[in-house]
Amino acid sequence: LGYLEGNIVKYVSRWQDKGGLSDLDKAKHYLEKLIEVETDKAMCRESDRLIGFMDEMAKGKSKKKQKGE
Repeated sequence: LGYLEGNIVKYVSRWQDKGGLSDLDKAKHYLEKLIEVETDKAMCRESDRLIGFMDEMAKGKSKKKQKGE
């Protein structure tokens, strides 16, 4: 488990015995951060995929110009 996931598990596991609702709030905070990080990663992957596609399209157009099409 990573840092964010570990803290989510920690606070959800102990909330009834130790920190009460405060621990659930902390778990919620770490879960929201995890969602934010993973959303950003997914957006970066999609951007990279689109940039790669655009590069391939540009290469294709460049080859056609070289052939005189």
